[in-house]
Amino acid sequence: MPHPLPDTVEHWPLDRLRPYDRNARTHSDGQVAQIAASVIEFGFTNPILADGQGNIIAGHGRLAAAKSLGLDTVPVVILDHLTEAQRRAYILADNKLALNAGWDEETLAAELHALNGDGYDLGVIGFSDEELDALMAPLDDEGDGQGEGDEDEIPEPPADPVTRPGDLWILGKHRLLCGDSTSATDVERLLGGAKPHLMATDPPYGVQYDPTWRNEAGVSSSARTGKVANDDRADWREAWALFPGEVAYVWHAAIFAKIVADSLEANDFKIRAQIIWSKNRFVLGRGDYHWQHEPCQPAGTMVQKVIERGSGSQPARIAEVPIETLRAGDYVVSYNSYESVVRRRGRQITRFGDRQFEGFMHTISAGGRVTRATPEHRFTARLNPDASDKQVVYLMRRGDWWRVGRVALFNSRGFGLATRLADNKAEEAWIVSVHDSAVEAQCMEQILSCRYGIPTTHWEVDSWAPERTRSPEMIASIYASLNLSALTARATLLLRDHRLERDHPFIAADDQLMFSRKATRLVRACNLHAKIMQIPRPTTGDDFEWLAVTGNDATPFSGLVYSMDVDKDLHYVADGLITHNCWYAVRKTGTGHWQGARDQATVWAIGNNGDEDEATVHGTQKPVECMRRPILNNSAEGDGVYEPFAGSGTTVIAAETTGRICFAMELNPAYADVIVGRWQKLTAQKAVLDGDGRNFDDLSAERKP
Repeated sequence: MPHPLPDTVEHWPLDRLRPYDRNARTHSDGQVAQIAASVIEFGFTNPILADGQGNIIAGHGRLAAAKSLGLDTVPVVILDHLTEAQRRAYILADNKLALNAGWDEETLAAELHALNGDGYDLGVIGFSDEELDALMAPLDDEGDGQGEGDEDEIPEPPADPVTRPGDLWILGKHRLLCGDSTSATDVERLLGGAKPHLMATDPPYGVQYDPTWRNEAGVSSSARTGKVANDDRADWREAWALFPGEVAYVWHAAIFAKIVADSLEANDFKIRAQIIWSKNRFVLGRGDYHWQHEPCQPAGTMVQKVIERGSGSQPARIAEVPIETLRAGDYVVSYNSYESVVRRRGRQITRFGDRQFEGFMHTISAGGRVTRATPEHRFTARLNPDASDKQVVYLMRRGDWWRVGRVALFNSRGFGLATRLADNKAEEAWIVSVHDSAVEAQCMEQILSCRYGIPTTHWEVDSWAPERTRSPEMIASIYASLNLSALTARATLLLRDHRLERDHPFIAADDQLMFSRKATRLVRACNLHAKIMQIPRPTTGDDFEWLAVTGNDATPFSGLVYSMDVDKDLHYVADGLITHNCWYAVRKTGTGHWQGARDQATVWAIGNNGDEDEATVHGTQKPVECMRRPILNNSAEGDGVYEPFAGSGTTVIAAETTGRICFAMELNPAYADVIVGRWQKLTAQKAVLDGDGRNFDDLSAERKP
C-alpha cells in the first residue's frame, strides 16, 4: 500500500541537516557550481529530503550549493515513514533511477534551439559546451556519411603548397580560385557567369601574414618584407564592388564596425543588422533578425524631433514626440561630444528599429527629468567633481579570483577605483554602492562579504613593510582553499541582486586612465550611479549643463523597445536628457532573400571548437555554424554563395553541408591547399584542376619535390 505523501515543506537552517557519511553519489566543484547557478536562475525548486532527525536522504549537492551561495535556510520535505534499510536504499535509488532515463534527442535539440532563439542562457541548464554544440547542430544537417572528417577540423597549412596562383579547383559543385578578390579578372573567372545573390565572408582584418610566400610565388609586383601590405586593413570596398549579388554577411572585429559599414554602404548596401558571435554561451524588430545586443529605450520615451530645420536667423522648430513614432530619415536634436555643442537643427536618423525586450529596465533621474533605458544603453557621462567626499563599495575580478572592497571616489592619484584596480592588477570592477562616509562604506563592505561569501583580501602587498603584510603566497593560499566556481556563482548573484551586468563592468584594466573629474566617457545605464555621476541636459541655443544623477532604479520590463543611429553626432535628446544613440547588409534595392525564421536573435551563441592559440589555425577562422546560419537564412538549396576571402574554407564546408554552391577565392596558395584537403576529407571526393582534369592528389605527387 502506498505511503501517505508529505504535505508540507519546511525551511530549515543549514546546520540542522546532516549529510549521509556513506553517500556513494559524488558532487564535483563544477557540478555544485551548476546547481548553484540553477538556484540563482530558477530558485530552490527541489527541496532536500530528510528524515525527522535531519539526516539527508536526497539533496547532498543542493546542500553544498546552498552553502556556496551563503543561504541561511533551505526547503526540506520530511520523510519519516522509511525504515533504516529503506532510507539507505532510497539514497541509492533516487540517484540511479534518474540516470536510467534517456533523452529524445530530436525533441531535446528542438527545445534547446527554441530557448537559444529566445536569447536564453543555456549555460544554466547543466549541459556542457561540447554537449550543446553537438545537440544544436542544424536540425536538418544529417550528412551523407561518406567522408570521415569533422567539419570544423582544419588541416595544417603546408610549407610547400601544391596550389599555385591562378589554379582553379573544382570541388564537386564548388569552385575555388587561388586569386585576388579585388581583381575583376579573377572574380569573373571564378564566377564563370554565375551571379550568386549571397556573400558570406570573413576577411583578414587585423591579421599580419608572413609575406614570404607572396614574393616566392611572384604575385607581388615588388618584393615585400615585414608586414604584408593591407592585411590589417578594414576597408575592402574594392572586393564588395565586384560582388554581383544583394546580401552580404561580413564578419569583423568590433573595432572595425564603422569602417566595414562605411565600405559596404559605399557600394550601395544598407546595413540591416549587426550579428555578434558569442564564443561562450551567453552568461531579441523590424527586420530579419531580432536585435539582442544593442542599447534601446521603451515606447513613451519623448525625443526632441526637428520639425523644421530653419535657415539663417530662422530657428529650428522642435517638438517632443514618442520614440516609437520616429523613422529613418527624420531629424532629431543632437549633441556633439567632441565639440561640446547641442545641434538644434539636428542630425538625421540613419537607422531605426524595434525589438521585444524582457529584462530589467533602468529609470534614470537627473535634474527633475526621468528617462528609461535597457542596461546596455549608453550615456555620455562624467564623474561628479563635487562628490570628492563620497566612498564607493566595489566588486573586483582577476581571473577567477573575486573580492569586495571600498575606496574613496577620488584620491591624490585621481579616480579611486582606477588606482585600486591598477594596484591589485585586476581585470575589471563594478561599483556596487555609494556612501557618504568611510564608516558607512566599511559596513556595506562587510555586509557584502558575509552575505555572499566573497573575500575582502587585497591581491598585492606593499613592499615598504613586508614584515607586516601577507606574502603573495599567503594570499594565493586563501583562494586555493576556496571553491572558485562557487565563488564566481556568488559574485554573479551579487551582481544580479544589485541590477549590475556581468558583461558591463564600470571599469576595466584597459580603460582605467580615461576616468577623471573632467573627462567624459560613455557609461552604460546599469552603471549610472546616483550622486557620483553627471549627465548633460540641453539648455538654450547650443549650450548644455551637467546634472547630477539622482536615481537609478531597475524594474522588470516586457515590451517593445526602440533604437536608432543618429548621423555623425551619435546622440539625441530623450526626455530632456542627452543620451548616446543605439546599433547583415543588403543592397538598398534588394529584398534580402530571407529564408530563416523570424525569431532569430542577433547574438549567436556558437561554441568555438578550435584552439585559437594554435599556430596552424587561420587568423580569422570561424566555426562552420557561423557561416551555415546566414547561408540557411538567405538562400535556398542549390543557390550560389560567394566567398571572396576563403581562408581555411569554412564557407565552402558550410555550403557543402547545406546543399549550396560556393564560389570561393583565396589569395594564399597554402590555405587553398587547406581548403581542398578539408573538403576532400569531409566528402571523400577528389578536387579536380579546371581545364586539366587531374585531381589534387595526382598533382601533389607531381608538383612537390
